[in-house]
Amino acid sequence: MKAQDERNRIGRVRCPYLGLEDDPQTAWAFPNDTNCCHRPPSPEPIKPAYQSSHCLTRSYADCAVFCAEREWSGRLPPNVRTRTLRRVGHGLKLLLVFAAIVLIGVVATLLLLAAPRAALVPVPPPTATQTPTPIPTSSPIQTATATLMATPSPSPSATLAANATATPAPAGLLEVVLAFDSNLREGPGIEYPVAAYRLAGQKLNVLGRNSFGNWLYVETQDGLQAWLYFTQIDHEQINIVALPTMPGLPTVQPSVTETAES
Repeated sequence: MKAQDERNRIGRVRCPYLGLEDDPQTAWAFPNDTNCCHRPPSPEPIKPAYQSSHCLTRSYADCAVFCAEREWSGRLPPNVRTRTLRRVGHGLKLLLVFAAIVLIGVVATLLLLAAPRAALVPVPPPTATQTPTPIPTSSPIQTATATLMATPSPSPSATLAANATATPAPAGLLEVVLAFDSNLREGPGIEYPVAAYRLAGQKLNVLGRNSFGNWLYVETQDGLQAWLYFTQIDHEQINIVALPTMPGLPTVQPSVTETAES
């Protein structure tokens, strides 16, 4: 019961200024280092503990940044913002990966130079050989050959209906309710354009999923079919593993690039 109360407290109501760094309309439904506050001039990451106590609950109305009457011109207070060491660590990781690639290339070059070369085996020059003189033979005696009579080909038989592969019928529609305001996209990824925007509380029909199970293919009440990230609904509403995998995923070149998506 206590775990259920905790899920109801976190993730159902959130601050309107909470979002991802490149997508202010989308945010993780649980405390995460990538959730940012968009009230300052530039998005700033928020401490996970402060997200649990304010940003992802109805207590966001008590936040000093949210309650400010004027535009927030400075940085977030120290008790709200988190350090930006994560970006420095990301750059350090890229540097280490680049250094490892260079080191592997140097080692491979040294191994190729140090490998012993194959000994050259001299090829003996061709020697003249005597061509044998063919011995005349008697003419072969003609023998009668039997002619095989062509037999008629059997007529093709009718194709058995049992050999036909039956196409499985589409699974029944599953109705779910949006837990947050969400973007619906043209493909299963944040790199695909936004097809529509729907508010929390609206009902959707789930038609299937992608192979990883983290994107759902849904249909809105007005008949629009698009892709939705699985965290935007209550996972207890459906069994994602039991959904059919949608074939023929879109292969169009994405028009935008984002770092995270719901």
